[in-house]
Amino acid sequence: MKQILYFSIGAAVGGLVGWYLTKRHYESFIDEEIEEVKERYKEDNEEEHERKIYKKRLDTLGYAPKLSNDIEVDEYVKDEVDEELKVTNPFPGERVDAPYTITPDEFLNSEEGVFDKETITYYAGNGELVSDAEEILMIPDTIGYESLDNFGEYEEDTVFVRNEKLGMDFEVVRVEGSYEPQ
Repeated sequence: MKQILYFSIGAAVGGLVGWYLTKRHYESFIDEEIEEVKERYKEDNEEEHERKIYKKRLDTLGYAPKLSNDIEVDEYVKDEVDEELKVTNPFPGERVDAPYTITPDEFLNSEEGVFDKETITYYAGNGELVSDAEEILMIPDTIGYESLDNFGEYEEDTVFVRNEKLGMDFEVVRVEGSYEPQ
């Protein structure tokens, strides 16, 4: 009788341990699979988002895709870009090649994916324009000299500039000192 009792207790304990280890193994396996699916989904979404940003940037810059029969669709793209830019474009109906200042609200609330945002520093002491990565930028190619006259219009030492050609919105912070590379 004792042997049957010990056998039953041993079988029950062994079964519980086996069940627990199997459960833990499959929970770990399922968690890994879920993470892998999430990662793949995230990568696919990032690729799709990058494609949309690239297409909008091309559209904003005025490049038009060609249809299979080589008919340009410039008018369609132009209408689409005008619709996206009509709120902030100071010259409605035209793509603006020169950088122009925008309001802080336009900078903060611009449609995501249309214009990338970057904060850069203008050193008034020696007139250098520097990115966060410590790269010296050319003023005419990025923000234009006209924007330097607009400090204080909305904020004392900051001006917001849109460069449609680059597909960028810049927050330009003025520093009174001179830039000295590290």
